[in-house]
Amino acid sequence: MAAIFFCPMLVMSAQSLSTLKDGQWNVLKLTGDGPETGNALGCPIGNGQIGARVKNGVDSETLALNDKWFCAGGPGLDPENPQRKAALEETRRLLASGDIPGAERAARGMYGRDDVGSLLPLGRLTLTFDKPESAAGFSRILDLDRAVYTVKYVVGEVTYTRETFASFPDDVIVVRVGSSAKGKIGFTAKLSYPTQMEGHGASLRNETGNVLVMKGKAPANGGWDEKKGMTFEARVKIIADGGTVMAGDNAITVTNADSAISPMRQVTMGSTRNRARKELIQNRSCKATPTPSNCSPRCRQLGPAARSADCGRGATTN
Repeated sequence: MAAIFFCPMLVMSAQSLSTLKDGQWNVLKLTGDGPETGNALGCPIGNGQIGARVKNGVDSETLALNDKWFCAGGPGLDPENPQRKAALEETRRLLASGDIPGAERAARGMYGRDDVGSLLPLGRLTLTFDKPESAAGFSRILDLDRAVYTVKYVVGEVTYTRETFASFPDDVIVVRVGSSAKGKIGFTAKLSYPTQMEGHGASLRNETGNVLVMKGKAPANGGWDEKKGMTFEARVKIIADGGTVMAGDNAITVTNADSAISPMRQVTMGSTRNRARKELIQNRSCKATPTPSNCSPRCRQLGPAARSADCGRGATTN
């Protein structure tokens, strides 16, 4: 089951990375013993767009989620300010003269007022496990060659394994939970948004198909605004091998499974670049029969062969 979802490389080549460069790639690993406690930040994973810090113990695993485009703020309050053009000209002049520090200071005049937003967290995905009486051999390994973060520990005669990675082609974060014996996997999955979003359009819900959905919103310039500010949506689907899966009360519970996989996708909205990114994700499912729900307008106008070659390659904006 893991082989279906696992993406070991982000290298478009028939060769493995170890044959392209000399070196002991199999030992490029960051390791740790014992669960992370206290103020430990967790292990970072990401695909250049979405990411998370994974903090884990025997009885829980928490992913602090983020997206490179999700931030507070928005377009400047003074977009026609002539001082911006003057700052641009001064920045160019200083760059041409070789005064890099001066150019950096001058470039700040192009910002306008309050239009440089700060990056914000999206929320958390928490997996809560039944806490055993004792666990041994707890290990944490971030394999830089495989781009996979693995946690292992032993309870009695059963070895438990959790693997987490971020896939760039599919734009998802995946958590796989497994064990060396059948019917030993049980946990509850929940999403949560930052408390500051409460009352500002943030929401949680269950959806058909063992899916959790979380929506949230960022403050705009000058604070929270019902009509302004970036929004996001994150979805988690639980896929279990054996056992039972039950959904309810903004949570999904897995019991007596052989293994389980939790792929998660998140999309931010609020700018042209984010609309293009959404279209890129949409076009990946654009096949021989295009529909408004799975293809962008431009790709729907192409023939099947052109769609297959062009639409799956990247986003379009027209």
